[in-house]
Amino acid sequence: MKIAIVTDSTADLHPQDVERYDIGIVPLDVIFGDETYQDGVDLTASAFYEKMASHAQLPKTSQPPTGRFVLCYEDYLKRYDAILGIFLSGKLSGTLQGAQTAASMVDGQVTVLDSKTTTAALGFQVLEAAKMAQSGASMKEITARIESMREGTKAYIVLDTLDNVYRGGRIGGAAKLVGSLLQIKPVIYLVDGLVDVFSRVRTYKRAVDSLLVHFEEQTQGKAKVQAGLIYTAGAEIDSVLSRMRAVAPSADIQVTMIGPVVGVHVGAGGVGLVYYAE
Repeated sequence: MKIAIVTDSTADLHPQDVERYDIGIVPLDVIFGDETYQDGVDLTASAFYEKMASHAQLPKTSQPPTGRFVLCYEDYLKRYDAILGIFLSGKLSGTLQGAQTAASMVDGQVTVLDSKTTTAALGFQVLEAAKMAQSGASMKEITARIESMREGTKAYIVLDTLDNVYRGGRIGGAAKLVGSLLQIKPVIYLVDGLVDVFSRVRTYKRAVDSLLVHFEEQTQGKAKVQAGLIYTAGAEIDSVLSRMRAVAPSADIQVTMIGPVVGVHVGAGGVGLVYYAE
C-alpha cells in the first residue's frame, strides 16, 4: 500500500524535506487586521516577524477551513492508496477536528493522528512517518512508531519577553508586571498536548543554560538522539547550537525558525530545544 503523509503548516518543515517525501501541507491562517495570509504559502516566517514588529496589534491565527483539508486529501488520494495525517495538538487548536471532519468527507482511507505537540516536535513525527512510508511500511507499523515517538519527544522554549502572551490574553497584567520587574524568563514546554511552565529563571542566559543542562541529562547514554534548535526572529542561536553539539556530538540536529502561528505567541527572541532520544 502506498501511503501519503499530510500535516499542517505548524510542523515548520524544511522545503527540501517536503519535496523529498512528497508531504502534504495544509496551511493555517494568520490575520493582520483585515488581511489574511496562509502560513507558508503567501507569508514566510521571516516576513511574518518583520510584519509583526511593525504592527501595534498582535496578529490572530485561525485553523484551516474544512474545504482546504478536503482538497489536499483528494489530491493525494489520486496518487496514493491511503493517507496518514498528523496534526498539531487538538488541545491547542481546532485544526485536528477539521482534519478529522474532512477525512469523513472524502472517498478513500484517511487516518488522522493527534501529535499532541507542534512546531519541530510535530515535524519529527511527520518526517519519521514519511521515511517509513517511503520505505514501504504499513499503516499499522507507522502509527505504532509515531505513537511511541509522541510519548518520548520533548519540546521546551525560553521566552525572551512576556509581551506576546500578555497581549494575546494568555496571562494577567500582574504576571506581566512581576516578570518585568524581576526579569523572569519563563521556560515553557508541551506536556500532554498543552503548554505549561517548566521553570522560571531570572535571566535569559540562565534560562537557556537550564535547557542545555536538561538536554544533556536527558540524552546521555542514548544510542540515537534527534534534536532541533528552534527560534524566533532576533534570537542568538550560534552559541546554543555549538553547545548542543558539544553535549550531544552524535545527535542529528536541525535548526528551524518557528513559523508564524506559534511565533505569534512566542514573540521575538525565543529559543527552544526539541529532542527525541532512544
